[in-house]
Amino acid sequence: MSGAQPLAASRFVVAIDGLGEDAGFSAVTLPPLPTVPAERGAAAGRVVLRRPATADGRLIGWWQAERAKPGSGRRDIAIILLDGAGRPALRWQVKGARPVLLTHGALDADNAEVLSETLELTFEGIEIELGRRLN
Repeated sequence: MSGAQPLAASRFVVAIDGLGEDAGFSAVTLPPLPTVPAERGAAAGRVVLRRPATADGRLIGWWQAERAKPGSGRRDIAIILLDGAGRPALRWQVKGARPVLLTHGALDADNAEVLSETLELTFEGIEIELGRRLN
């Protein structure tokens, strides 16, 4: 594996169909990916997206639409890890993602920390693409 450079986990972009690219996510947690996919409809884990809360209502709107009509808010998501030069190195293609849980951090008048917003998603499948195929 000579020449292979480790990838920093801090350089990534998230693109959600219909909501745009990079909504300011500060963290993404991907579930374990077994070699044998879960049966259709079975829980396959969750993708967790976290960002500083903003007045941008796109994520809350997506969550509200799914809450009003379960199953209606399915979207595809691309999570793209960038290399040191800013080029795509890995891409996780999340198919049929939909919000199942929205949480916000604690409100505390004695604390000046930024409020966090976390969205947990179920999905139909995930594919991983390597950088050489992303160009």
